Amino acid sequence: MTSIPHELVASIVDELQHDRGSLKSCSTVSSSFCPPSQRHLFRSMWLHRENWKHYTPTQRALQAGNSVPSGTIKGAFNLLSESPHLAAYVRDLTVDLPDSADEDAPLEHILRTAANLERFVVFGLAARWMEIPPVLESALLDVFARPTLNGLHFLHLHGIPTRVIHRALTSLKVLSFYNTSAAPDQYDEPASQASPASVEELILCRNMSTTHMRIVSANAPPLAQLRRLFLWSGVDNLANRLLTLSAETLEHIEIDCGALESPLNLPALISVKKIQTVKLHISCGLARWLPPGFARTIADLGSVQPPTLHLVFSVQDGISSDEWILEGPILHEEEGESLKTTTIHCQFAFLDPPHKVSDRKGLFESFCAGMRAALPGLKLEFERVDRRISYVGRLPL
Repeated sequence: MTSIPHELVASIVDELQHDRGSLKSCSTVSSSFCPPSQRHLFRSMWLHRENWKHYTPTQRALQAGNSVPSGTIKGAFNLLSESPHLAAYVRDLTVDLPDSADEDAPLEHILRTAANLERFVVFGLAARWMEIPPVLESALLDVFARPTLNGLHFLHLHGIPTRVIHRALTSLKVLSFYNTSAAPDQYDEPASQASPASVEELILCRNMSTTHMRIVSANAPPLAQLRRLFLWSGVDNLANRLLTLSAETLEHIEIDCGALESPLNLPALISVKKIQTVKLHISCGLARWLPPGFARTIADLGSVQPPTLHLVFSVQDGISSDEWILEGPILHEEEGESLKTTTIHCQFAFLDPPHKVSDRKGLFESFCAGMRAALPGLKLEFERVDRRISYVGRLPL
C-alpha cells in the first residue's frame, strides 16, 4: 500500500488537535499517525496530588472548566517511565506542588525529562517556598531557566525568593502571580548591575503587597519591554508605581476592579503614552445595576482616551427571570465627548452553568438597553459569554 506523505498526515492530525477521541483513534491507526497524534495528546498536562479530591472550593475554582488533560503526579511518572519519548511532546505543564514526600521524586523526574516546556504553571496550594525539598527546588529552578520556556505562572505560593522573581523578569516573555507573596529576604542586586527585564506581559492578581514591592523596587530589573499588564485594584499605590515605571512601553492594560464600590484610583494611567486598550473586569454577582464607582471610573478614562475600552461584567444567575435596571445618562456632556473616539466593548459573562438560556437572553438584552441608556452617543459593542473559563485556562502561553 502506498504510504501517505508525512505532510498530509500532519495536516490531518492538526485539524483534529482539539478532538481527543479522534486523536486517540489516529494514534492506533498506523505508525505514521502515532507520533503526530501523540504530540497533540501530550502537549498539555495538569498533574495534581493524589488527594486532589480534598482541594478546597477556592482551589478547585482556579481550574474549573479547564479542559487540559489531568492526572496524578505518580500516574504521569509511571507513564513517562514506560514511554520516555512522550516527555518531549509536553509543552504546557501545570503542576500542583506535592504535600506528600513520596510524590517529590516522581515530580522531580518529570520536570527533568520534560525538556521542551513553553508554559509552566506552578500551583502551590498555599505552600511556602522554604518548605520545598532541595532536590525539587533545584528541578524547578532548572525549568525556570530553560531556553524554551516562554511563560511562567505562580499560584497560591508564598515566600518566593526575590532572586527567583528578578531572574524570571529578565529571562521570560510572560510572567504571572496569583495570590502569592515574596520572601522577606534581603536579596537585591545593585541597580547598576540589574539587567533590563525581558518580560512583555505581566499579570499581578490578588497578591500580597510584597510581590508587587519586589517588582517595583529600585533594584528590580527595569521594565524596558512591558507591553501588557494585568493589575488588581486592591493595591492602588503599588499599581500606580508600576504604571509609571512602564509608561513608555505599555499598550494593553487589564484591571480586576472587584465589585467597583469606589472609583479606580489610578492617576498614573494618564502617563501611559502608547495605550491601545484598557480592559476592566467588574464583579456584579446578583446585582442588576451599574456599581457605585462605575460612572466616575469611566469619566476618568476620558482623559486617557484609549482607542478601545473592554468592560467585562461577571454576573450570577438569579433565582427567577430578572432584568437589568435602566438608568439615565451617567456622564456629563463634556465627559461623554472625551470618549467619542473610543470603541466600548461590553461583555456580559455568566459565572454559573447555563441552566436557563431563555432567561439569560432577556437579561442580556436588558443589560444592552441599560448600557445604551447610561452611555448615549458612544460606540458600544455587546457580547454574551455563557461558559466560565478558569483562571488557569485564561493564562497566556
